[in-house]
Amino acid sequence: MVKPVHISDVLLTIMEEFQQTYNSDELANCYIPSGIDGIDRIIKGFYDSEVSLIASMDSHEMQSLALSIVIDIAVNQKKSVCYFSMGKSKEDLVTEILAKDMGISSVRLKEANLQSNHWKKLMASLGKLDESEIAIDENSKTIESINEKLTKFVSENPLDIIVIDRLDLIQDADSDNSISEVFVQLQKVSTEFHVPVLVLFEVQNTDTQRLELADLSKYNNLDQLADPLLYLHINTSGDMVKELEVVKNTRGATGFCNLDVVKY
Repeated sequence: MVKPVHISDVLLTIMEEFQQTYNSDELANCYIPSGIDGIDRIIKGFYDSEVSLIASMDSHEMQSLALSIVIDIAVNQKKSVCYFSMGKSKEDLVTEILAKDMGISSVRLKEANLQSNHWKKLMASLGKLDESEIAIDENSKTIESINEKLTKFVSENPLDIIVIDRLDLIQDADSDNSISEVFVQLQKVSTEFHVPVLVLFEVQNTDTQRLELADLSKYNNLDQLADPLLYLHINTSGDMVKELEVVKNTRGATGFCNLDVVKY
């Protein structure tokens, strides 16, 4: 007969396992910080084999946030990013990345309306981005083609994170119900390649001025599937305010963080 175990024995076992985990490299390598303090304070970053969903009613500002994350991961953290663009050409996307890294508007860069101090920034950004591991695909519009491209990519290159810009523009997601089905397929992609997947999703035709959790329920309960789930709120009354809300996070905290508004 097995006797009851004193709690001290269980605590000792738990602490030994915790110490082993704490001292292992696995703990440090299982997630990638976003590089944005407010996000990392709440969710730490993006975890392997996990799909993080950022939803917003403003696709431009949502993409701007994603590009800030990509620049930090690829340039500062020296990790490999595979970016699937459903709406923009690779030229337009790289122009946005370059302008963001320089700290100027993409319109100014496209028009070559540069001041003397911008040329030095341009050369520095060109050098950094040229050495980074950012791969951009503008042609894969279905889950099948995304899978094919990734399979070929990882056979020749390292891969640390996948970005899908955007979920609602994937051709398989041609109805409100099918969007959640595509999201499930992206979860399988994340598991198969054992990397984080960051997905952007523009919410349309909502009756509210500010996104609520229920706004994703109409997409065949996408709100139940997405975890972590982040909402980007944009308030344009008066001075622009950008606020990111962590709506769901089974790993821990939820909450809000204000994002810097850059005025060019």
